[in-house]
Amino acid sequence: MNKRPYHRQNPLYEKLKLKEKEIMTFLHNLEMENMEAQENKQELKKETHFYRNLHSRLLMEENLIKKKLMTLQQESKEVQADWAIIHQCLVELNLSGKDEQEENSNLETPEYQVSETARELGLATAEEDSILQNELPGQEAPAEHHLQHLQSSSDESSSI
Repeated sequence: MNKRPYHRQNPLYEKLKLKEKEIMTFLHNLEMENMEAQENKQELKKETHFYRNLHSRLLMEENLIKKKLMTLQQESKEVQADWAIIHQCLVELNLSGKDEQEENSNLETPEYQVSETARELGLATAEEDSILQNELPGQEAPAEHHLQHLQSSSDESSSI
């Protein structure tokens, strides 16, 4: 057997042991919280970096869009100016086309052809009128012709 006498431990020693255990548990918890905080810090750094890059990309994209907008506005102004010029040319062509059409229709009338022929020959205005009279016979009104015909018929019937 054991010849040593039973020896009871000091109560302060036991308190110290309990205190040590509590402190070690507290230290372990602090270390765990510290590791979690460092992980959160790393995630927040990544997120901050992401948003900083996102902001930079958005600013660059905004500048590109502004440049494109300015270019498109300039092109739009040029296209509108070209359209105005084309529209004006089209209006002028339509007007000149109408003038030519009227001129062509005037050229096709017999009076114009006769007067043009007379001008070419160097005839005077009075001669032009006589040519017109000769070229366009039967210009008397049909009512006058009908009246003359009735008078001659009545003269014939009265003589019978």
